[in-house]
Amino acid sequence: MRSVLVAALLSSIGLALGGCGGGGDDNTTTAAATPAEGGELFTQTTHRGTLDPIPGRDDVFKLTFTQPSPDVTVFTDRPVRSASTEGLSSFVGLWDRRGFGQDPPNAALVLDQEPDDADTAVFELADPTFDQGSGAVTYTATHVNGGSQSLPSDEHIDPPPSFGDAHLFIDPSGSGDVHAMAIDVRNEPQGDKVTVTFDSPWTVFLGSGEQGTGYVVAPDSGGGTVTPTTITLTSGGGIEFALQGGTGPITGTASFHSNASVGIQVDDNPEQTVKNGSFSLSP
Repeated sequence: MRSVLVAALLSSIGLALGGCGGGGDDNTTTAAATPAEGGELFTQTTHRGTLDPIPGRDDVFKLTFTQPSPDVTVFTDRPVRSASTEGLSSFVGLWDRRGFGQDPPNAALVLDQEPDDADTAVFELADPTFDQGSGAVTYTATHVNGGSQSLPSDEHIDPPPSFGDAHLFIDPSGSGDVHAMAIDVRNEPQGDKVTVTFDSPWTVFLGSGEQGTGYVVAPDSGGGTVTPTTITLTSGGGIEFALQGGTGPITGTASFHSNASVGIQVDDNPEQTVKNGSFSLSP
């Protein structure tokens, strides 16, 4: 990988990378970078739900949202600031890939129709199922005293067996892997673009050094853009960044001119050449 970097001032939603053409490989300027902490958090809402004790298991319930919103709100922990929505069926389908199967997330259930001093219960969630017919979603929910650093520490109510409007705030508690990444583009025709999009739940996150993004200077580089899921480079060059949120192979899609050569490096492993279309990278 080319090694001369220009650190970039990044925003949480997107970044424009200016061109660095014609000046050689050793002119470097530096700007402040945004440190990356935390990861994706999730919010679900419902108009009706139930909590059914599971026989033989102390403080363990079947938590069902019987009339949930079809979408889950996805947002990032500060200081990175971005937000999007994801279909509820997709959210359930990506549960294991987000690492929740190995490390179940904490969640705060907030009941709109309960008194302020008895409206929040904290659970550990596992084994989600989504009913395509009714749209309902069900979890195995273990009632806990307190919560993580991101959840209330002084709440432990006995939630009612059925409830009305409610919100579920899911904290991943740092689940998922983090990888230092680098993309290197060679022989891309002037003005053409290379686009690399990572599959959910992988997201680009921002910072400095191995915890963020820097643009690699090259005589023919034309700039590019960064979003939480997509890297775009114009006319060659390269970029280093960090990727987080998933486990196992890193998958996505690449699109570029047939004359170009695109290599992606994961951590300190050898660079892996990708082709147009879908790719799978070994960590």
